[in-house]
Amino acid sequence: MVKSYEIKRVYALFLALITLLAVVSAVFFAVDGQRQREKLLQGFDESRTRAQTAVHNDKMHWLYSACDSLKNLDAALGKASVSESKTNMASLLSQVIVHANNVSQSLSGVGFAQCDNLYDCEKFANQTQDYAQYLLKNLCAGQLPDYGQRQGLCNLEEVAEKLRQSMLQCADGCSHNAQNPLAGLEEVQDNAFKYEKLIYDGPYSESVEQKTYAPQKVLSHEQAEREVSKLFGNARFSGEIKEGGWYCFDVDGGRVVTARDGKVAEYERYSEGHAPSAEKCVRLAEEFCCKLGYDVKAVWVSEEGQTVYVNCVTVNDGIKIYPAMVKVAVCDGVVGCEARAYLYNCGAAAEFGNVSRRQAQQTLDKSLVVTKVGKAVVEKDNALHPCYEFTCRKGSRTYFVYVSSVSGEEVDILQVAQGTEGTVL
Repeated sequence: MVKSYEIKRVYALFLALITLLAVVSAVFFAVDGQRQREKLLQGFDESRTRAQTAVHNDKMHWLYSACDSLKNLDAALGKASVSESKTNMASLLSQVIVHANNVSQSLSGVGFAQCDNLYDCEKFANQTQDYAQYLLKNLCAGQLPDYGQRQGLCNLEEVAEKLRQSMLQCADGCSHNAQNPLAGLEEVQDNAFKYEKLIYDGPYSESVEQKTYAPQKVLSHEQAEREVSKLFGNARFSGEIKEGGWYCFDVDGGRVVTARDGKVAEYERYSEGHAPSAEKCVRLAEEFCCKLGYDVKAVWVSEEGQTVYVNCVTVNDGIKIYPAMVKVAVCDGVVGCEARAYLYNCGAAAEFGNVSRRQAQQTLDKSLVVTKVGKAVVEKDNALHPCYEFTCRKGSRTYFVYVSSVSGEEVDILQVAQGTEGTVL
């Protein structure tokens, strides 16, 4: 019995040891597994942090690059505003175009679409490029910028410097925020990134966006040549622009581009004459458009050197349809015409809303003095907006403010570049 008892006792101790060993092993493996999981999660966190840091560093690189380009743009604009040398002016305006383009490219690297403030800065860079190209074109014709145009360059210089300072300040703050490197930019006051869109050739006269013109009928180039000859005399087919579908013709002293249905999209004649009075130029422009079969009326006239420019648009019941525009240049007669916008948009229309003129005018800044009120349809963000068009002055500056007749909200505001003021008709 004693032996049996001893055997049971030893067996019980053995089982206890086995159980203890199992428990210790379980605890060990549980702790080790937790450590492995923590180590794995730590690895994930480190990888995520490295990825966030890489994205952050990339955005900060492009943001500081934009600041550097704005600094160069500011310097080039300042020099161009005072240069009296045609050679230096050409070089400086070219630099403005390059630096403004660099600003645009850098902001694309930042991802300006994620931030409205940067998007506004992108638009400013594009506007500056357009204005510099406009002045460079004049310079090629032998015309240095006049006083008003130099003031326009000074204004752009001030905006560029303000943008650079604001962006640099924000970049320094954003550099410590790896989670959202653009967060600080949203905290900047809106007016730090806003700019006044400059117009120097009439409201909404900038180049039309690329659209497709689908003619109702298609003529051969021989048939189109006969149509052009009826308008301009002896026309000779010179080639075809397959992209977009355009025919090119030489005419006496110039050239003509038509759509495949024979409608004139562009006309240019070489001349060294002088323009008559503005009133006569308006009449000549409207008669020329009528000759082409375009139902438009003159809404803006401006003079530059020996040439008078007349913008004509479709007018329905007193409402200007700005997207359907024909731009005409007059010297000793009509010497140029650009009608692609009219061809693209001659059917554009939008029903005028119920907001009254008085209600619309109440939305204007109180510092603006309204000098004229009209009605217009404008295109913005690929949509047509029926608006009240308020011509306003503030000090020496002229503005066009467009207020929706449907919502009563401001749709757009344009500033006329100083020294290039034309006349609203």
